[in-house]
Amino acid sequence: MVQPKNPDDWVAERCLVPPLIPQTWFAERPFFGWWGLNSVQLKDRHNNHWGTVVSKWIDWSNPFGMPGFDFWLKRQGSDARGWHEFFDVWGTNYMLIASSTTNWIATESTIFDCKGVPIIWVNGNVVYDTDAGTVGPNDGIDVYGSKVKAGFYLSAGNFERNMMMIYDLAMPPNELVRLLQTEPCDPFPPFCSTMPAWSPFLANHWSGEVLQKDFGEEMGKYGHVRVTANGATDIRFLALYGTHVFAPTRFAPCIYWTIFTVILSSCCGCFYWCCCTASTRTVAAKPVEFQGEHALAEADMSTMGSVTSQQMFGIVSTTKFPDASYQTPWGSLFTRARPLE
Repeated sequence: MVQPKNPDDWVAERCLVPPLIPQTWFAERPFFGWWGLNSVQLKDRHNNHWGTVVSKWIDWSNPFGMPGFDFWLKRQGSDARGWHEFFDVWGTNYMLIASSTTNWIATESTIFDCKGVPIIWVNGNVVYDTDAGTVGPNDGIDVYGSKVKAGFYLSAGNFERNMMMIYDLAMPPNELVRLLQTEPCDPFPPFCSTMPAWSPFLANHWSGEVLQKDFGEEMGKYGHVRVTANGATDIRFLALYGTHVFAPTRFAPCIYWTIFTVILSSCCGCFYWCCCTASTRTVAAKPVEFQGEHALAEADMSTMGSVTSQQMFGIVSTTKFPDASYQTPWGSLFTRARPLE
């Protein structure tokens, strides 16, 4: 399904009305990310790269938690799909259309439009549309105005697949969107991504499919009524919250592999120092016992064949010299003797 260009003149506010998400799309995490930050490339089934989700550096309201993500449309893929967001836009290949934040324990997420106004709020597994026209004076997410339930999701995972299903509020609920990761173990168990993503092995790829009936189709013979998206099928929600669910991290895979390599090298170095060089260091640092107070005299007399230290000073040397390979010229200066009792 290719969405035609909008003939209306709303160029200045184009980012406020995003396009419909493709019926089927694919998400991939590049190994190097975007300057080391976690990034996700979004493509359609024709391999048109139409969007990118990039992690923020830091969220000062939540400095130690997930900083959230920014969602950018890409010109090349958008033009290939016939989207109108880059019509008469020059000098850029990307357009910011949404961003997200999350709380410390990642149970609540808020999605903002390109103007910074909250549009979607997720609490637990329930998705809400928010009324952007009644934003309160405070900054908390509880004053974003009225919230209307737009759907909910369920997730499950095993060694074969991780899946997230989004439903509407009908009775019985209808399936709206399916997000799926196949073969989550790379290369084999237990190196598997999980759902929810609590393990250090996060998903590097997943796919999405809109299951909503008549999604994006024209309804009516004479009118121009289109079945469009609510909060649960909005392109901004699916791009950003899909990344929250499958790859909730700040850094790209290359950063974690670098940290892992440094830690492993340090552990191997410590093991080698403690275990493999212990005998060498014990011999080199063998203690030498020196007793007495006439070390220099004894060292001089030791070279005389007819006069000994016992004859001259009445002492008995208990000096234990180290092996010749470890003795130095200064060792004799610290030789001590014990007086004869």
